[in-house]
Amino acid sequence: PTIESDRELDEKLESVSMEYNYLLASQLETQRVFYEEQINKVNSVYREELSRCEAQVQELGKDRAIKAEQIRVLDVEKRVLERKLQASHEKGTGLTKELGFLKEVNASLIENQKDWQEMKKRMEEAVAGKDARIQEMKKRMEEAVAGKDARIQE
Repeated sequence: PTIESDRELDEKLESVSMEYNYLLASQLETQRVFYEEQINKVNSVYREELSRCEAQVQELGKDRAIKAEQIRVLDVEKRVLERKLQASHEKGTGLTKELGFLKEVNASLIENQKDWQEMKKRMEEAVAGKDARIQEMKKRMEEAVAGKDARIQE
């Protein structure tokens, strides 16, 4: 081994080393481009999915707001209906009490009517008896007057 052959060997080693470095750099660049493309694809899919999710979140937020408003309106309607139900219940209770009172009054009026009818019947009988007596007295007076007139004419 001579110096020249050492130099040739060094040059060959350097040439192989440079070619290896070039191939390695080239391969690394190709891999870098490939993985950047993969990352970009993943980022693109991620951004699309994120946009879709954000749109879905916005839609769900709108739906939630609509549902919350519907619940609020239904809650107000429920309170109004509960007040109406309570008022109807109280009115029904009042009407039931009034019905009981009116039934008592009606029963009392029916009883009073019977009493008045009996009293009317007795009075009518009394009046009829007095009318008969008056008629009898009139007849007697007429007879007495007629007898007196007949005596006066004799």
